Formats: sequence, structure tokens, C-alpha cells
Amino acid sequence: MMKHMRNMQMEFFSGKADAIVADNWRRQLERNFLSARCPPEFRRDLAVHHLKDDALVWWEGVVDSSNGIRLTYDDFLEEFNGKYFPLEAMDQMESKFQDIRQGSRNVREYGDEFHRLRRFAGHYLSDRELVRRFLKGMRIELRNSCNVRDYRNVHELIEKAAEQEVGLEEERKQNQASQNRGVKRTQEAAPSGEVAPARPQCRRCGRNHSGECQVGVCYNCGQPGHVFQDCPNERQVRPGRIRCYRCNQEGHVARDCRVQLGGNAWGAPPQQQREPAGKPRAYVAEAPEGPEPIAGSVAVGGVAAFTLFDTGATHSFVSPNLTREWAFTGSYNTKIAGVETAGKEKITTNGKYEEVPVVLACINLPADLLELELGRYEVILGMDWLAQHGAIIDCAKTCVRIPLDGRQIVYRGMKTRTGVSVISMVQAEEAIRKGSEAFLTTI
Repeated sequence: MMKHMRNMQMEFFSGKADAIVADNWRRQLERNFLSARCPPEFRRDLAVHHLKDDALVWWEGVVDSSNGIRLTYDDFLEEFNGKYFPLEAMDQMESKFQDIRQGSRNVREYGDEFHRLRRFAGHYLSDRELVRRFLKGMRIELRNSCNVRDYRNVHELIEKAAEQEVGLEEERKQNQASQNRGVKRTQEAAPSGEVAPARPQCRRCGRNHSGECQVGVCYNCGQPGHVFQDCPNERQVRPGRIRCYRCNQEGHVARDCRVQLGGNAWGAPPQQQREPAGKPRAYVAEAPEGPEPIAGSVAVGGVAAFTLFDTGATHSFVSPNLTREWAFTGSYNTKIAGVETAGKEKITTNGKYEEVPVVLACINLPADLLELELGRYEVILGMDWLAQHGAIIDCAKTCVRIPLDGRQIVYRGMKTRTGVSVISMVQAEEAIRKGSEAFLTTI
């Protein structure tokens, strides 16, 4: 039997290590006994043979205090557990398990430590509770990307998190490389041996700019106390300061322009034609040509959803067809809400899902979604979501930009050759004012 133990590389225990090392030695000892089919009567002597230093001195003291009674292997285990696994040590292990955090370790290293401590404090927990405990200790960016679905056990969660970790690291390297290229171009643009000076921060408005601060100053006459549209002086042309985006002429802005895009003059002064703006809304109209909407596949509630980013919608919406398929099991408010359309009628929503995970580039950007029958799209992300996350709509490049911790998430919409285009209420009112016919339809 001694030869079998040597062949299985049974280690010696000195008694100077912590509870985890002691538990590992005890488990190895019992595994080797089972593998070698060691008879029970030999186990105590073989276990004592693999003690050394302080551990051997401790056992000899146990034997001396037994008053000549022969101790069995079960007695050895009882004394060993009492010596190296006292209640205070178990309390310490449980405290470590309760407070375990991933920190700077990768997911697999974190998982190894989690399983080591679980032997002492987490053996009574169910798989669902262990998954929740493991998620709690993960780094926040990794936890958010993994928290969009359910897991059967911790092993499945670790494998998925390891994949996400690789993707996040690749994204971090790409962002770092882009920043380095930007710094290099800035340095090359400056004269040799010089660094381009940064604009100073203005003490008045808090922004970085050079020259005199123009906050609160009229752009027409340059005097404080009023703004451009209330200026009593004659409108002046200031090159590079004011230019109309409608007619491309200087001296006025688009809302005061008297020229239509078709070249005709307005029939009334701009102040009389201006109407109070209503609440932003979103509706659909057929259009043979026009700018592409920003839409595409986005992970919402744990499933891929055809999603529209819409600045013309005050709220965000989800189709009931999607809610029947997604993995989201969070909060649902059954309070009925009414949604205004471009006409006089109101559409009633079924309810509201709160804090639904919306994942872009492995980052969770949660949304509150009103359940509503939609047409082509499964999810519409409106102004509430866009404003909450500081999203910037880039219509020219058909993308959405979201600043995040010094970097930027860029989502590019899919190019669609057919289908419908979405216009906002502001665009509709502009078209009607130019004489276009308007049709209110229900699809």
C-alpha cells in the first residue's frame, strides 16, 4: 500500500498551511485510499505516515492523551477536522465567500477561487443562488454583458463570461489603438519639437475656448442684455457667424428665412407662420426614396430584435411578439398608458417593462419599454432612452454614437433597400406647410 501511495504522489502535510491546503491534503488522501482500494484497518497508519513537522507533533500529542486506546481512521479524521477546521476558521471562509470579488483576475481565476471557498460556505446553496452570487462578484462591465440571460449553473456562466471577456479585451485594444493614432496625428500636426496648446477653460461659462466669452451676448450687435431674435438693431451680416441652412445666405437663421426650398417666398412673416411645437411622435408613411432610418439587430431582453432608433418618439416601445420570446423576467408594470398619434386618436399600451437589458458592444444600456403593437419593427428606442444614455444620432453616417467612460460606442444601422421610412412630427408639419397632402392610415 505504501508503494501505491508513492506512485500516486501523495504529499506530506506539515500543519503550517491554511484551511484550504489542509482540506486539499485530506481530499487527496481519501481519493488515494479509494483508488488503491486500501483496507480500513491500514488507513490510519498510512495517514499518520504522511504527517511531518508540526502536524506529526500534534498527532503524537493526541495519541499520548488517548490513555492507550487504539485510535481508528475515523478518530484521525475527527481530530484532524477539529484541529485544522475550527469554527473561527469556517466563519472566516464563509465571510470570504460572501465578499468574494473578481477584481483584476480573469474569469477563470475568479472561478477557481469561487469553487475553493464554496467547499466551506456555499455547499448548501442551489445552482440558481450560486449563479447569482458569482454574478454579484464579477466586474460591472462583464456582469452587465452576461446578465441578459439565465444560466443553469456556475460552470455555464463561467464559459459564457470567458467568451465575453475576450471580446471586451479585443474592443479595449482597438479603442486604445484608435486613441494612439489620434494622439500621433495631433503630434504630427504640431511643429517639430512643439505640442499644440490646449484651449484654456473659460471662467465664465466653464467651456474650453479662446478669445472673449460670447455667452449672453447678442450675435447681431454684439451687446449683452438680449439675444439675436430680440435685437432692436438692424440685422447685420457677420461673416462666419450667422448663416441660414435653408438658403445658405448670411445674416439670418433658417427659422427666419423667407425662401422655401422650392424657391418661392413665404406668404406671411415668419413670426406669424410659426406654430407651437407639439410633443414628438413617430409614425410611418410610404416613401419611394429618402434617407435611411437607423435600424438593425440589437440584443434586447436576451434575444435579437429588429430595432429602430427614433428621435420622433417620446418613449420606447416593444412588440408583444418579442416579449413572448425574450428571456427577460424583470419588472412589468400593468398600468395602462395612452400614446398620442399624429391625429386625434390615442393608442393604448398593454403595460410597461422596466430596466430591460439593451446590449450594444457588450455594454448593457437598459430601457423602459411600453408594450405596443408595432408594424415592421420589434423595438423602437425613443427619446427617453436616447437622452438617458446621451446618445447622438448621426444621420449622415446612419449611426448612433454613445459616449461611455472616455470612449464611444458606435452602432451602425443596416442598409435597407425596401420597406417604409419613418418621419418625425416636425418633418410632417414642414411637408404639410409646403402644400403636401397628408394621409392618416392604420396598418
